Amino acid sequence: MSADTEMVTQTLIDEGRKLMDDGDKTRAYAHFVTATDLRPDDEQLWMWRGETTDDPDEAMECFERVMELNPENHTAREKLVFVRLNNLQQEVRVNPDVSRMAPPANPTPFNFRTLVVAFTLLFIFLSVLVVGAVALWFELSTPGTQTRQIPSALAASDDEPVFPPTWTPAPTRTAVPTFSFVQRPSWKTTKETIVRIGPSTAYDKLGTLPKDSVIYIVGKSKDAKFLQIEYPDASRLAWIPADSAQIESIDLSVLAIPAAIPTLPPAPKSAAVAPAAKPSSTPLPAFEFAPASAPRNTNDCNRQTGVNGTVYSSMTNWQTVNDVIVRITAFGQVQNTIPTGIKGKAGYWEWYFTNNADVVGEIALINADGSLRSQPVSFHLTSCYGSGPGNQFTVDFGKAR
Repeated sequence: MSADTEMVTQTLIDEGRKLMDDGDKTRAYAHFVTATDLRPDDEQLWMWRGETTDDPDEAMECFERVMELNPENHTAREKLVFVRLNNLQQEVRVNPDVSRMAPPANPTPFNFRTLVVAFTLLFIFLSVLVVGAVALWFELSTPGTQTRQIPSALAASDDEPVFPPTWTPAPTRTAVPTFSFVQRPSWKTTKETIVRIGPSTAYDKLGTLPKDSVIYIVGKSKDAKFLQIEYPDASRLAWIPADSAQIESIDLSVLAIPAAIPTLPPAPKSAAVAPAAKPSSTPLPAFEFAPASAPRNTNDCNRQTGVNGTVYSSMTNWQTVNDVIVRITAFGQVQNTIPTGIKGKAGYWEWYFTNNADVVGEIALINADGSLRSQPVSFHLTSCYGSGPGNQFTVDFGKAR
């Protein structure tokens, strides 16, 4: 496994654990599915995947995989037994009358010999009980056979009384405090918005937010023309123009002005103008990769809602390339970064969302430091049962230079 793939796998694990702690099992499950594809011999990844899936059969397969990797994993064994018991309970609920049997059509006729045998066995059993009771009575009534032991804890002298132990009430159980969840305020973008590292158009671009993306505002610039937001999540901050957000319900005067604002790089010094080079007949493309064919939406109700594609070494030679990082952005934040070549398919990548969800986002190829290797490609997914674009989106990239 290359260093980039290992880095992406660890990122998947960290983000999946964070989503799992936040209660978002659906997105956490998607991270763990890709992580187990990249690291199939990690028993802990299979445990987390089994704990976040909604499918009982898949959960059993995940815990069985853990037992294959580590037969001494008692937690996986307990969870496997629990899932199997739940499945049996579901079967009983579906067929509650399975224990009620209809009477036989032809009942067995009365057999006198069977009755005689039954009474004989009952007589023998009662006789054994009587003999045993007589023997016990004889042993207890014979002098010298009874020996009563007094516990040492109760033994006392003639002049020292023995008192029963004092009853001590059990401590009262302290009530567990309850916590209430406070909804965090959020706002939306009113148009497609460019996200930058600083409060000016002179700063570098970090990405693009589609219209109606949910944003969390944490600060403002000195002139209040730019707003500081969480992007792509609370671990990092970025800036957007104030006129691109719906902020009627917020008083900008209460927002803090961050003390640390990125410094703009100095403008390059003017130099002697060199003779203009003769333009080549074919200008070089701006990015290293570009779509090798027209991106396309399809509708397939047998597959989960998602995006996929393949990366090739050129625009004409269909030789695939592995370990190219693909970044998927949706709902105003990065959903995942995955390398090509997963599931044993050279150059291939894929990512899934909640089934039949309406998703708008972008797909781009990036370097390990996050810089773009291709122009972002927009996509729109809808339910496979509706009249929208469809629940599948495919874009293939080829090396343009």
